[in-house]
Amino acid sequence: MDLKFCNMPQELLETCTIKQADEKLSTEIDGETVMMDLKLGVYSSFNSVASHIWKELEKGTGFFPILESILENFHVDRETAQRELTAFLDELSEKDLIQVQIK
Repeated sequence: MDLKFCNMPQELLETCTIKQADEKLSTEIDGETVMMDLKLGVYSSFNSVASHIWKELEKGTGFFPILESILENFHVDRETAQRELTAFLDELSEKDLIQVQIK
């Protein structure tokens, strides 16, 4: 599925559940996350905000709960947070690092 959060209508953003894809191994080092895709043998490194998002995705959650968590934990305005979250989720989706269920 070619999923783009940047093009997703509001009603789908409100009802989708996003979680980490299977077979991804990650650990936190000095406030940043290093993630290994076991299928492809490639790794990614996430800064503190991306690490926070990745941790939220462990349990599976919605777009807006993640956005609210970012706003509560980081000094950023809503517009910037939403734009950056959308871009990061699109990047994770393109790399098959997340699974999205649309209800």
